[in-house]
Amino acid sequence: MVERVLLASPRGYCAGVERAVETVELALEHYGPPVYVRKQIVHNIHVVRDLEARGAIFVDSEEEAPEGATIVFPAPIDMLTAFMGKATGGDTGTS
Repeated sequence: MVERVLLASPRGYCAGVERAVETVELALEHYGPPVYVRKQIVHNIHVVRDLEARGAIFVDSEEEAPEGATIVFPAPIDMLTAFMGKATGGDTGTS
């Protein structure tokens, strides 16, 4: 029989996701909508919908954003991969 149950306090996001959400929010404030975001940065539909309502547009590839658009990359490796793909003119093999 269980004698004691411990409940953890809600933690929220991990630090990386929190920074990513803050980055999109700051980009929207600074540059105004629309701000294109490569991939969904959080697996929380409520957060995604809120960012979309504020002007974030989630895309699978930076190629989907119009020329000159503001694009937020969720991680440095995504940005490096995107630039490598553009520099070589080919697919980098990442998704």
